[in-house]
Amino acid sequence: MGTDLHDEMLAAFLAIEPQDAHVVARHEVKAREQLPIIAMSVAVRRGMTGATGIPEKREPNGRLSRKPPEKKKRQESAFDRAQEETIAVARDARQRLFNLTKDDARSQDGGTFIGRLCVQGRGSNGMEGITTSQYEALCRWEELAAQHRGVIAAPRGDCAFDPNKVSGRGSGVGNGYAAKVEDDYRKAHEAVQDAQNELRGRGVLFAALYECVERDREFFHLVGDLRYAANALIRHFKIGDRTRDPA
Repeated sequence: MGTDLHDEMLAAFLAIEPQDAHVVARHEVKAREQLPIIAMSVAVRRGMTGATGIPEKREPNGRLSRKPPEKKKRQESAFDRAQEETIAVARDARQRLFNLTKDDARSQDGGTFIGRLCVQGRGSNGMEGITTSQYEALCRWEELAAQHRGVIAAPRGDCAFDPNKVSGRGSGVGNGYAAKVEDDYRKAHEAVQDAQNELRGRGVLFAALYECVERDREFFHLVGDLRYAANALIRHFKIGDRTRDPA
């Protein structure tokens, strides 16, 4: 408790009209003896602060309020603290391993290889990364590829065991959804195939998309092919001004 509050309570306790000096001294000693009790009473009335520094409502006996809204608020606060601690561990690891700034490590871009390439593209040495348009095109390919795997009931691949996995196809599959996804994927695949044919066997665009985008593996030797594939997808999806996106 701060010094100001001590002085305030002590002054209030000594607010008497003394008869002589020994009366004042006796009241001062009594006030200092009861100061911890007064401080606890004031803290309870004001609301003691929890781990978050926010006052918590309490009962007259000092116990935390057992009202359902207050209990729910404390539980949500504890969950937010635990979540923030977990995020902080991942953020610090990203900063340390990938040499990212604090803001970039907190953002969604810092969690994937193509996202970090986009962060590099926005930096001073942009030629080492990819542009924002290329990143958007690659994200749309990733989403479309995931939808296509769901439509054809493809295996999940080398990923962690998912206890919440549901077998079978979704409720939308079997109507026009499956046909639309397969048609969209075929057209995007053809756009990348055309770019691959233009390279006359000098590139591996589909390998770059599969490894760096779908599997999120950090292969810097495939970044050049990834840019070619992204430019083809930019033209296909009609994203931004493709004339500004370098190959």
